[in-house]
Amino acid sequence: MAKKSSTIHVEDFVWDEIENIQKSQGISSRNTAIEYLVAEYRGLKRQPVKDDIIATDNKEEVEIQTDKLLKKLNQMEDDMLE
Repeated sequence: MAKKSSTIHVEDFVWDEIENIQKSQGISSRNTAIEYLVAEYRGLKRQPVKDDIIATDNKEEVEIQTDKLLKKLNQMEDDMLE
């Protein structure tokens, strides 16, 4: 698979997460850390969602936040270069 060069502009929290992955995996390359992040996201996306996990009074609020997060993650995935 060929790699493509690109410049990205992301929020600070994304860079923080990339740096956390670099430290936890012992890697120096940001590109490799981003590849780990994408692989982890795709793995999580394939896991079945269980609605009965949330057993609190704020279930509806949590579901709304989860829906917003999933929508944003799907949008980010659609915007990624292949």
